[in-house]
Amino acid sequence: MRELNPTADPVVIEKIRAAMAGRKLVERGGNGKLTRPQLLIHEATGMEMEFVVNTSPIRALMPGLPKHYKLDLANPVAMVAVEVDGRSHKSPAGRDRDARKNRALEALGWCVLRFWNQEVDENLPGVVEKIHRCIASR
Repeated sequence: MRELNPTADPVVIEKIRAAMAGRKLVERGGNGKLTRPQLLIHEATGMEMEFVVNTSPIRALMPGLPKHYKLDLANPVAMVAVEVDGRSHKSPAGRDRDARKNRALEALGWCVLRFWNQEVDENLPGVVEKIHRCIASR
């Protein structure tokens, strides 16, 4: 089996290195775990969970984008995305990833709303109202 693996060939390894030279690793959307706040918003709004958005239409404009982003919740008809953020989003790297994701989604025509987990837990009716207002405005 190992003999058939193309990455065992030094020529292939060099081609991969050359192709990857200068490229940053891109972030991947969604960790596959639904959070309690995400479920609460879904139950209150009926929005789709873990909706996948293809980035190919803008990848040439924004090099290094992943092939897709996974949205926590989405209304694909109105193109409204809801991201529910926890502690990992508070770090500088997390804020940078979120800003990049927002820019990409906005370039694709999406309206992106972000809420903290705590905000959803403490004020679900207010969060749902903001989401409904955004959907109605589109």
